[in-house]
Amino acid sequence: MSIVNHPPKEEHLAHLRKCVISKYGGAINNKAEAESFLKATTLNISIETVLRLFGVKKGMVSPNYLSSFTVYVSGLGWFDFVDKYLAECDQRLRFIPMACLEEKIGFEDLKEKVTTLEKRAIVFQIFKEVILIKFAQKDIEFFNRIFEFTNIFDDEKYNYETYYIIQLLGLLVLKNEWLQTIAIEYYHSLNYNRDYFVEWFVQPNEVYYNQLLDNYYKGSKGDRKKEIFYHLIKATQVIDASVHCKELNKVESIFWENHHILAMRWFGVQWIKEVDNRETIFKDLEKYLETKKDHGDYITCILFLTQYLFKTNSFDEILELINTIEQDKIVLGHAGYLNWNNLKVYYVACLLEKRDNQKATTIFKTIEPDQFDWNFRKELIKLYEEVNGRF
Repeated sequence: MSIVNHPPKEEHLAHLRKCVISKYGGAINNKAEAESFLKATTLNISIETVLRLFGVKKGMVSPNYLSSFTVYVSGLGWFDFVDKYLAECDQRLRFIPMACLEEKIGFEDLKEKVTTLEKRAIVFQIFKEVILIKFAQKDIEFFNRIFEFTNIFDDEKYNYETYYIIQLLGLLVLKNEWLQTIAIEYYHSLNYNRDYFVEWFVQPNEVYYNQLLDNYYKGSKGDRKKEIFYHLIKATQVIDASVHCKELNKVESIFWENHHILAMRWFGVQWIKEVDNRETIFKDLEKYLETKKDHGDYITCILFLTQYLFKTNSFDEILELINTIEQDKIVLGHAGYLNWNNLKVYYVACLLEKRDNQKATTIFKTIEPDQFDWNFRKELIKLYEEVNGRF
């Protein structure tokens, strides 16, 4: 039996109301109709409870009272009723990819079906299947309008599910010019809290991504975070980064405190561009990292910074940072675990540079190359293969 959060979800209540009306055979829109319903069904509940369920009167109906209705329509208690409904939804969900394969469902119908679904892991899995089918069919309209599937992209509670959809979409774009053309035109200035595609699938060495990034900046409309992201990416992609660094130097410290990944990019840019000031930069970095108490955030910070430090062969500094991680005590969530796996590739490379082969061998054996993030996968695979060849 699943645990249903309180208050009960509106989708589940709507399904219950539909079932009640279907069995009862009449509407319940006012007090008189609620009284008629109770006389006909002899349910041991108050008129106020009936009116609350049907939205005539404000207030939440508790699961105990909801069970009175669900027993009436199905013989099941509230939680089992919801489980049965979700199982039926799952079965109907599985017909969506098949309808796409048969090309019997247009974009608007598909959009309606998907956007009215309750957000659950299976919905995101089905949507991934739809993406792959639409890719095989080279469905231009679908990919032009993919970010109109609002319930896939508008809820930060499902960040990981959304992230992996962006990774899948990004990989398809990376390898197909026709999708790159679509991405450049449509995958920026999204109407969500995040500009997912630009910010979550960063490929600064790709021509299409830089065109996309330019459009993202043009559409930022004074959004400070987007402007800063743009300057951070551009700062390491151009020979003369003075314009970008000038803008970044204007950013208040409170912004960096609230955006740790962007802060690491800024430390990295300074490390590359201000060679004579590295001692001060590193001290400032250490002070910043002292504020990061969450193990996952701490490791993520070091991972993003390491990508800049490694370009300048700053092996000692990388090792110094990694050695501040209490590896025997860290407790990581999903993102932290994956980023630690990514970071260990750089860790091993630095250990080998310092001729600590024994420790490098031990760490190397724990790396899972199939779990590398696609944002850095190309670089990580290359480095992983290089260090593997040195054992």
